[in-house]
Amino acid sequence: MNITLDLWSASLYALAMVFASCVVGLPLTAVGSEAISTFGRKTFADKFGQQTMRFGLVMIVATWVALGTQFGLMARDGVLTHPLLAANRELLLAALSLLALGSVLSALSYLQWKKWKKEARGLHLGVGIAGVLSLALAFLAAGFVLRGLVLFPDRPVLTSLPGQASLFWPLWIQWLALSVALSSGLTLAYLLTRRLRDDFGRDYYRYALRFGARWALWPLLALVPLCSWFFFLARSGVHFTAPDILVAAGSRGLTLAAAVICWLAVARSDSPLRLKWAVVLAAALVFVFVLFTLASFTAMLIQFCPELTGQTFVGIWLAP
Repeated sequence: MNITLDLWSASLYALAMVFASCVVGLPLTAVGSEAISTFGRKTFADKFGQQTMRFGLVMIVATWVALGTQFGLMARDGVLTHPLLAANRELLLAALSLLALGSVLSALSYLQWKKWKKEARGLHLGVGIAGVLSLALAFLAAGFVLRGLVLFPDRPVLTSLPGQASLFWPLWIQWLALSVALSSGLTLAYLLTRRLRDDFGRDYYRYALRFGARWALWPLLALVPLCSWFFFLARSGVHFTAPDILVAAGSRGLTLAAAVICWLAVARSDSPLRLKWAVVLAAALVFVFVLFTLASFTAMLIQFCPELTGQTFVGIWLAP
């Protein structure tokens, strides 16, 4: 299969990945914040969780609209009747069903937040956890489908699930960790837009911005073992010193480092509301980071998998 990832296509895919990260990461952050509030007795953490879940619902609704539009275009062009999609119908339906279940449970968690927090705290936390698990499993199933269609387009996905030594696992787990970090970084910008409408006081927003910045930072610690795992599995088939990989991976690292500096500044500041520029800059860097992440790992997979050919926009830029 030929994969030519020009800048326009990569930008669209990166935007889709940001949405997907928010669909999983925001409910996970909300449930985690609720747990911190429940067991640590921190009222502001609960309010942060509620606002994060609302942001998550906005992104979930937007994702369903995008999916509906995409399926409509595919139906118009007759793509839905393609034999490859028909052969993997069960897994696709499972992914959509899990996504729908997770969406409903997340909506229920938000709508009943105040009532169940008083009357059925354990039930509310359980509903939130079930919603997060459903959403994560939905994207796991979708990942299986995408991997199978790209690498093994001549057979059903269920006959070619990734094995223990597959690159799929470090990539998917890394995406899961990044979904929490990146969506939390975007939540900080969302809080700034809601400050006038949700006037919970300056003390709350001082806490929420610092708390959210920490949520954006701590999952990044998982990148060290996960990238090492990926390097170990791919070392025999990927030339990591190839120019397109070096430029894409280096740009990815520099972009993430810049975002981390912004989040650290917010997390450590006594007056985080004065650092709106850092919040907005980090939110923009999230998209750029995902863009170069897509470019770097696509370039590596093209080298690693003999079934794949093509190049990314970085390779196109560097071509003589």
